[in-house]
Amino acid sequence: MTRTGKCDICRQRKVRCDERRPSCRQCAKKNRPCSYGYGKVAVYVDESEQQGGLRPKCPNGNSDTAPLARADTVWESAGAITKYTAPGAIIILSVRSSREAKSGNGIFQTLTPVCVSENGRSSTPFSSVPRVRRSPSCSETKLCTQFIAVIGTEPPNQNPSEIWGSWIHLVPSMIGRHSTLDYAAAAYASGSTAFLSKDPAQAATARASYSRALKSLQSAVLVTSSEFLIETLSAVKLLSTFEVLMGMASFAWVSHSQGLAKMLVSRGPRVVDDEIERSIFYSSYFLEVAEAILSDSVSDFDNEDWLFFPPPETTSECPAFDTACQAIMQQFVRIPRLMKLVRAYLQDPCNLTLGTEAVDLARKLYLSNLDTLVSKALLDLTDVVPTTSPDLRDFFPESFEYHSVKILDLLVHYWTCRIFLLGLIQSLCDTPYFSTAFSLQDVIEEDERVAGYILMSSEFAASVKPMPTGAVVMILPLQISFGAWYRSERRESYCGERWNRAVCMKNWSLDSSNGCLSIWGGRAQSLDELEAKTRTFEGASLEPWMRRKVSS
Repeated sequence: MTRTGKCDICRQRKVRCDERRPSCRQCAKKNRPCSYGYGKVAVYVDESEQQGGLRPKCPNGNSDTAPLARADTVWESAGAITKYTAPGAIIILSVRSSREAKSGNGIFQTLTPVCVSENGRSSTPFSSVPRVRRSPSCSETKLCTQFIAVIGTEPPNQNPSEIWGSWIHLVPSMIGRHSTLDYAAAAYASGSTAFLSKDPAQAATARASYSRALKSLQSAVLVTSSEFLIETLSAVKLLSTFEVLMGMASFAWVSHSQGLAKMLVSRGPRVVDDEIERSIFYSSYFLEVAEAILSDSVSDFDNEDWLFFPPPETTSECPAFDTACQAIMQQFVRIPRLMKLVRAYLQDPCNLTLGTEAVDLARKLYLSNLDTLVSKALLDLTDVVPTTSPDLRDFFPESFEYHSVKILDLLVHYWTCRIFLLGLIQSLCDTPYFSTAFSLQDVIEEDERVAGYILMSSEFAASVKPMPTGAVVMILPLQISFGAWYRSERRESYCGERWNRAVCMKNWSLDSSNGCLSIWGGRAQSLDELEAKTRTFEGASLEPWMRRKVSS
């Protein structure tokens, strides 16, 4: 049966209908139920560059069968972003689904960005995609209660869920405004419960809730086209967090993180007083930066529209917290650009124009440090406590105990950004023309000092409970800290105790980052892998196995 266009009510009344889902404007204005009485035909969506990234597959057996996937199978990261070539195109998100009939594991789905033109019309027959109506049995009050229970009622500065971003505490106030957000909130609540309980039955329930949320999200992005609602962005953020809960080894969260970045760029920075939009951006940009680095591209946020986007208002013991958040963001999103410049210059060392551009940007970032604020924060907002880890205690007998998880998150992101920068500066100093562009000894000392600060923060991060979000925060910083110690290990002038310290701390960083990954179901990194990544972060060419797929 084919689609008839108007909703049932507008067709009966013979009035104009804008065909909005789930409720058209006429019905919403009159506060009456809205429904569409056309048949629903399931459609499988597959990536295909020959047909603009999408090809419908009919379930009647006339075409290739849809790929099967078990719910407990490793989720693929290869299908994260599809290519699009239409002029004036924007990115939306579409669900790709498959069912293994006899597995008993239910439906497994991934979210894949696809392309539509600016007028919102797509060459794909989305009219046949099932529309998902909100379940009438889902009580808003019950959902709010469940969601608040899993994020906790501790003050924001002490709440482990704050690591995801302050946006998560604004979700309960939006429940009931849009079914897509409600389904995503329900999925996150189920996923959090399953993660903490480690109960396979609850995990199966969470995946079923996740499947419903993805279907609802598909309907939302198709209806809103380029006018992405903040509820839609929040739903994507919730689902990417759910995917981290279900296991980082799948890299399913990468797909949603990349999709969210593309949605933010397509949407553009909107009203600056929208607290949740600002929070979503500030909790997402460093993931986008990491993906830009691994795809050898410039950050999508490296432009004036986003560099001056204000941070969310935060209640913090640190008086300059908001200013620091923005300053760190402005430095972080420029790291991919600097890395590309350094890489290009190292491949063409006779191109002094390119080298000068790299040095100028590196110097600008190097001098834009937050040393005064960091020193004050460490003095006022941390306590120095004895280190308990025997291997770490030999070289760092004291560790930081933070008064707030937000301060932990802020400082380790700053130190991570600095180590990225300091590694690139050392690569420039190793070239003949720019060997004196920086004080190399000062750069090396800061590199080791900042790496040490990250290690001194690891024990407090490990103590964040019941949701171990501190481990999520520390994965990348520990891997980048590994790079600082790896540079010191390779330094010819190092010998004896100083060289031994670098080797021990390099190995400790590797073991600790893998320990954090194991908590969140991630794949452990080998020594060779992290050493190769470190060389890449210093400006060497990307290895083929590191590269991410990105949109054209």
